[in-house]
Amino acid sequence: MKKLRRLLALALIVVGAVALASLLEAAGGLTGVQAFEDFTLDLRQQTTPESFQEGRGERQSEVALVLFDEFTVLDTIDGWDWISPFPRAHLAELIDALSDAGARTIGVDVFLDRLFPGLNEIDRGDELLRDAMERAGNVILVTPVEQTDAGPVMSPVHPYFAAVAAGIGSAELPSSFETFRDGTLLVRSGTGLEPSFALAMYAHARRLDLDSILRDAERTRRVALPGLPEQVGRIPDAWFDADAGAVGSIVPFRIRYVGPPSGVDADAPPGTFQASASGTVPDLALFLPDLFRDKIVLLGTGFHAEDRFRTPFFSYRPTVAARNSAGTVEGEPYGWMYGVEIHANALQNILDGEYVKPMGGGGRLLLLVLVALLSGGVAFWQGAGWGAVAALFAGTATWVYAWWAWAGVAYVPGGELFAFDARFAWIPVGAPILAGILSYVGSVAYVAVVEGREKRFIKGAFGKHVSPELVDQIAENPALLELGGEKRPLSLLFSDLAGFTTLSENMDPEDLLSLLNEYLDDMTHIVLEEGGFLDKYIGDAIMAFWTRQLSGRRRAESPAPASKAPRHDRATPSSYRNAHPRACAARRAPPHTHPAQY
Repeated sequence: MKKLRRLLALALIVVGAVALASLLEAAGGLTGVQAFEDFTLDLRQQTTPESFQEGRGERQSEVALVLFDEFTVLDTIDGWDWISPFPRAHLAELIDALSDAGARTIGVDVFLDRLFPGLNEIDRGDELLRDAMERAGNVILVTPVEQTDAGPVMSPVHPYFAAVAAGIGSAELPSSFETFRDGTLLVRSGTGLEPSFALAMYAHARRLDLDSILRDAERTRRVALPGLPEQVGRIPDAWFDADAGAVGSIVPFRIRYVGPPSGVDADAPPGTFQASASGTVPDLALFLPDLFRDKIVLLGTGFHAEDRFRTPFFSYRPTVAARNSAGTVEGEPYGWMYGVEIHANALQNILDGEYVKPMGGGGRLLLLVLVALLSGGVAFWQGAGWGAVAALFAGTATWVYAWWAWAGVAYVPGGELFAFDARFAWIPVGAPILAGILSYVGSVAYVAVVEGREKRFIKGAFGKHVSPELVDQIAENPALLELGGEKRPLSLLFSDLAGFTTLSENMDPEDLLSLLNEYLDDMTHIVLEEGGFLDKYIGDAIMAFWTRQLSGRRRAESPAPASKAPRHDRATPSSYRNAHPRACAARRAPPHTHPAQY
């Protein structure tokens, strides 16, 4: 009965720990559980193999960046005459140069929502840009999403440029409190779907029909891309209702950052993508066209403070080999990543077909239950100390497994053990560890409070009558106190003082009481030390019994020979021993016992 009750209590504690951990995680930033999980995933992002390249441009990628840097913009001779809007004549020059070099797709991360007639009279920027886009025929433009009373609507690119663009995608990214971790697949515009900037470039580079992708997504309620996890890219049904309202406007996915930020500064630590300063691109495209041939080239800012963000690689320090290769200062960390490179990382995920793969709901629940069960179960049956060891082991094992699943290989400091089928699996760490802690605390509290109260009652009730060993046995198994009794072979002891009546007539009452207390105290200790039960005191007599099944003592099976009986007359006053040798002899003699069946 007690085992069943304990199992039920443990099950309730484990279920409660798993439910509370899941609830605290779902609460998001209010509890810190999700923030801790994001932090651990950031650490795993930093172990991506591409992050440890030993020099600039080591990673072979079909994505390249062209950044508007401060040197190009502020150069006193060839610099820009104005910063905002982006000089469109300069954009036209870049598009022509990249197109001539053989770029497959050109993505322009500059919003072209209006014309500037006054500036156009100065450098013919609007006209030159439109003509360059028309000649290239492979330019993808961006546009933001605006929130209106009727819901989110993608702001249109000015028709003057939209007419010659190869495609238009949304530059919208999921909002972030501090660190940008998510990218965009689709956005909602009214009751329809529009592609993200990365998806539009991917479709053009792979010669895919973007409209077909959007129609299939609307029909299946999911974005179907190679390698995209099943639980990612789902579209809410409410998007297609006339009163969709505020049900969200973005289909997000967790970006797998393929490496640290890229830059055009020669003294900066090496980045992930090939990055070129916009002022050098016309010459590079002319003399080194292989840098851009058959690549997807993204143009965007590399100096605007309004378009830079924290990513998992913010403050990440490059490897020693990478620092030495770039000649950078020892320990110089990475910093901000500009928006155009966030789009580049999202695009690279789609091109590679490798995404962050969140753990499924069933596997996630099983992991939480296993950690909670191990932590709480050991605490239940082995005590708080071993329970703490089990909880620490479960948390560490979860942590290690999460890193192995992300890397796609089980590794130890000495080398690799075995490989998994895939990499970049997102195994949760925060919620399982929290479930283990909650289960451990709940189990220890239950044992200490609920079962401890029962044990304290039993020890208080029986501690003065039976040996400590027997009290512990009863406390651990209260079923021994089952009502109705139980038949067992017993060894009984009846002992009293010889000549007590005569003795009591000749002694002062205070002395007699002191003598009885001393005698009964010694006899009680002897009984308890020998694993017996003290039944009762009867005047000067004492009754006790032994049961072999509880005590396990040899003395419970048969009385000891008289020659081997222990002497327990150390507490008897010498005057009493001299005056009453028969009483002392009674104390030295072995107990007279006989077996009886009860």
